[in-house]
This record gives sequence, structure tokens and C-alpha cells, in this order.
Amino acid sequence: MPSITVQVFEHTTVRVGEPLRTSTGGEHALGAAEHRALASFADGTADRYLSCGRRTVRFGSYVGVLQLGDLSLEILPKADRSEAGGHGRWHRALVHMLRVVGDLGLESQDEAQLRLDPGRLFDLFIQHFLDECERLVHQGLAKGYRTEEGNRTAFRGRLLVAEHARRNAVNAARFYVASPVYDHRNLPNLALHEALRLLDVLPISAGARARARGIRHAFPELPAWRPDMAALERVRLTRNTTRYRAALKLARLILFQLAPDVRSGRAPFLALLFDMNALWERYVAALARRLRLPGVEVRTQDSRAFWRLGGKARPLRPDITLRHPDRESPLVVIDTKWKLPAGGHPSSADIKQMFCYHELFDCQTSLLLYPAPKGATRLGDTGRYVGRDHRCVPVFLGLDGEPASDLAGVLTQAIPAGADNLKTIK
Repeated sequence: MPSITVQVFEHTTVRVGEPLRTSTGGEHALGAAEHRALASFADGTADRYLSCGRRTVRFGSYVGVLQLGDLSLEILPKADRSEAGGHGRWHRALVHMLRVVGDLGLESQDEAQLRLDPGRLFDLFIQHFLDECERLVHQGLAKGYRTEEGNRTAFRGRLLVAEHARRNAVNAARFYVASPVYDHRNLPNLALHEALRLLDVLPISAGARARARGIRHAFPELPAWRPDMAALERVRLTRNTTRYRAALKLARLILFQLAPDVRSGRAPFLALLFDMNALWERYVAALARRLRLPGVEVRTQDSRAFWRLGGKARPLRPDITLRHPDRESPLVVIDTKWKLPAGGHPSSADIKQMFCYHELFDCQTSLLLYPAPKGATRLGDTGRYVGRDHRCVPVFLGLDGEPASDLAGVLTQAIPAGADNLKTIK
């Protein structure tokens, strides 16, 4: 485990030598070597996650953990920029959202333990990945058919005529064939094996590293695999490989959210980062799905074409729509915003965006869902579009207490009691 965990907030700038708060309440100053490692990471990722000046580091909208050797840098969300401190509360909010969304496998972890030990976020993630791999090994890794080409003395499979003629024009004793092979060399196994191999160079605990080596040695002999996101995205899990789903999700984070230095075998550096705007959207959608409101389907991929140029149309896609099976139009359109609007009222841009949703989706009620970092969930002032029977309601969802119960109350007011009777927030 890292010896020091430093906590900073999204959208803040820190300077080399500036004392930063640690998870234990002490202080640690960012050193020149750590600044160079962060600058290298920023350059390798085109400043997507953070940017570095001569002696400064500016964090963006990504939250999570950056680990540099024995230093763990925890980037926390913070909707209320004017609030001083609050590291523990914002850490709990981040862990809660990740638990609900399910990316890190924290659903089964004890929440009190997570609240008391912020530095364990990486360790819990790695341990959950190892648990999943160990389970698959005990169940027996999946086998499958693949095609293997070769110049063989026995004819088996399909003769590749052109290649056979080129190689064996004067050698009638050999056949260049493509034959089926049934073994463990399939993409899910290769991805897990490569992720386990990478754990050897990541700054994790000695116990986790030893455990990863033991699991990797339990795999059959497999060739090295160059991580390929497009290939993994194309994998279609079968009845035999559905049990790989959780392990592959975690392996993707290890394989594709690493700093370039790790993949080239240089300094140990691990980045486990999440776009806070996307995390907030997925968190609200996951909460809504958990409610299982009768007769209501939660969708996140609804889209309508709103602009056409030549034969190409541009779609408009709201974050979340609530639908009833008997209605063509959505019951409610929801757009999530990870920010606090000035004065507690939606901006002109937000209101115009919701107007487009109303017009395209023929929906009477929409919700602009913001975080409420302090206090309970509350509704803002309901507005009405002039000349239209559309209502847009700002909702401020509390991060303390019971967000799921609060959201249930809001949606119960916003969705119809029946397919033809729309009951809206007044």
C-alpha cells in the first residue's frame, strides 16, 4: 500500500512545495520529481486529465486516484467551489457513486470501512479483480475454437491452395492447411492474463502482487498480447464466457487507463480516473433503475435527429429518459449537470437545451438534475416555456442521507399515474 495519500479537489491548481492535505489529516508537499511524473502523464494523454505548468498542476473534471510510487493522489469531486474543506464528505460521495455505478466492484464492500480508509480505493479495486480471476480459474477457464495455419506433414483441416502451391511446389510431403484448434487461447483469457502481468509493475502491495503472480501461473501457457481496445469491444460473450463480464470490465481499467510510463516499463504510475460529468449521469441513471418504478423503463440511449445536411443527420441525445411501454413519447426527460447553477437557477444554455428535448421528444416534463452538496434534496422553481405546454423543473439531489429515496419521491411526482394521464410537478 502507498505510504501517503494526498487529497485534492477537481478543478483546482496546486504548486510544487505547497502543503497538501493527506488522508490522515497531515500535510505533504508535492515534490519536483512528482511534478515531472505528472507532467509526463499530462503530455502522454494530451492534457486530458490534468495539465502542468512550470511548477503547477491543474486538475480538470476527472476524479479518482493517481498513484506515483509510494504517493497516492486522490482527486475528489466538489460541486460547491465555495466550500472550505469537506474532504471526508466528498470522499464518501465519490465512493458512494462508484459503488452505485459498479465500476470498481465496491458493491459488496463494507461502506463504513471505505469511509474510514480513503487510501484503500486502489487496493479494493485490485483485490476485487484478483477475486474475479481466481473464481474463473477455480471454475475452469473457457476454451474455444480458433483457426491455426501451418505447413504440416499431415493433412488436417482446409487446404490453403495459393500458399500451399507457393511453399510446397517441390515438396509433396507437406500441406499448408488451416485447421481448427480447441484451446484456451481466446481473447478474454489473453486480456486477463495481460492485466495480471501488468500488476507486476504497478505500485500495489506486495501481497496483492504475489497473489497476482500465483493466479497468472495457474493460467495455461499463453502468448503475449498487445492490448487492443477495439478488439475487446468487439468481443461477444457467449453462454460459456458470460461469467467473464465483471473480470473483463476491471481488466479494461488496468489495460487502458494506465499511464504511458507503465506500458513502456519505466516508472510505476497508475491512473484510475473517471469523468465526473459522466459519472454523475451514470449514477443518477443507476439510482433510477434501482427504483424499479412500475410501468417505467429507464433509458440512456434515446436519440432523435435534429439537423440534417445532405444525407447526414445529427442526433440529439438526452442523458436519461423515462418511458412507458404504451407511450411513444417519453414520460420525462432528464439531463444531469455536475455543477451548481449561479443563484440556484438554470442557465440560459441549460434551458434552451431542455427546450430542444421537449420539441424533439414531444415530452411535457423535463428535469434538470444538479447535485445538492449541502442539505436534503429540493426542487427549484418550475419554469414554463412561453407559448408551449412544457415545464422544466430544476432538481437538486442531496448527496447525504438517502439519495435513492429522495429521487424516488421526485420521479413519483414527475411521471404519470397512467399512460394517458400526465401528472407533473407544480
